[in-house]
Amino acid sequence: MDRDLGPALAIALTLHLLIVGAVTFTWSSEPTINRVRPVPPHVMAVVMEKPAAKPAPKPVAKPKPKPVAKPEPKPTPKPKPKPVAKPVPKPEPKPVAKPQPAPEPAIKPAPSFTAPKLDELLATEDREIDFAVAEQQAQAAREATETETYAAAIRSALSQRWIIPATAREKTSLSADIRIRLLPGGEVLDVNLIRSSGDRAFDDSAMSAVRSAGRLPVPSGELFNKNFRDITINFNPQMAGQ
Repeated sequence: MDRDLGPALAIALTLHLLIVGAVTFTWSSEPTINRVRPVPPHVMAVVMEKPAAKPAPKPVAKPKPKPVAKPEPKPTPKPKPKPVAKPVPKPEPKPVAKPQPAPEPAIKPAPSFTAPKLDELLATEDREIDFAVAEQQAQAAREATETETYAAAIRSALSQRWIIPATAREKTSLSADIRIRLLPGGEVLDVNLIRSSGDRAFDDSAMSAVRSAGRLPVPSGELFNKNFRDITINFNPQMAGQ
């Protein structure tokens, strides 16, 4: 609407200014006599009516934009109060312990001791000696019995392998001693003739019987070391019948 009235107002304003200017100029040029000039017949002011202004179209209401929710500002953390230093209590002085007097040692009564009589001591010693002798005799008897048992087993094992020569069977006076060295377990290590019978065939047959045996029955432990590591066997015609 402002754009349609603008040109018309500008023209009307220009005409008024021209008329006022002309009047002012005429007035100033003739200050004494005011003469009114006749208006020429051919100059006629025509007043033109302004065209009716068209009603302006109603502005279309634009949809209002939805308000954008502004992010809420984060709360500024409050500064933590500084810890107030507590006054350190002064350590109290420790009480000094007074040294206590050492307890007096208890006096123990002296043990009563009666010296044994001499005859009692001698009797006790005799009993201990008798017990030791009896224990030794019993041990010797056990060893002798065990030794004799193994010796008889060795003679029996050798007699089963001994073949006496026919020429020597009736000679009951023949006798030869053979030394045998054994290893633990009874294995024959060495055989030696330490006393000949005077009959070479008899002696050779006895040594052959020991070598062919290979292993003989013997005890273990201390009894073997004491009595059976090195033994001597007497070969005679009566041994063949055992």
